[in-house]
Amino acid sequence: MISSMLGAKGKTIDENGVTGLPAATRARTYAGAAALKAYRYPKGVSGNPSGMSRFYFECRRIFQENSPELARAAIELALDPETDTRVRSVLIVAGLDRAGVKPMDYDPSQDVTPPQWDPSRLSAEERADLRALLEKMIGKEKP
Repeated sequence: MISSMLGAKGKTIDENGVTGLPAATRARTYAGAAALKAYRYPKGVSGNPSGMSRFYFECRRIFQENSPELARAAIELALDPETDTRVRSVLIVAGLDRAGVKPMDYDPSQDVTPPQWDPSRLSAEERADLRALLEKMIGKEKP
């Protein structure tokens, strides 16, 4: 036979020292859980499918509303000569990025210079002279 006695703050303690909630509290808890069961997500479905915090969209809205003032403050700091040079450089790059001024990507094909002369424009006599000169340079002579 289990006899229970009322412990501190309305909790019951049985003869084994197990602490439980009073019957009225347990009934309310179970009734509340049953009422909320219909609103639970099924197993395998995320309760937060976007993965965003509830404050994310509020923060975005606040920054969008205050972006003109923030941009003016950033420009004032970037143009102030007394501001630390590291802070100025970050603000200048951020300002140029938002203004649409992007650094140019390096294109190695721009460094290739096209030849200044076209050998196809040489006459037959000039081509023969060029061939003789090139053969003399590489050490081959006509047989």
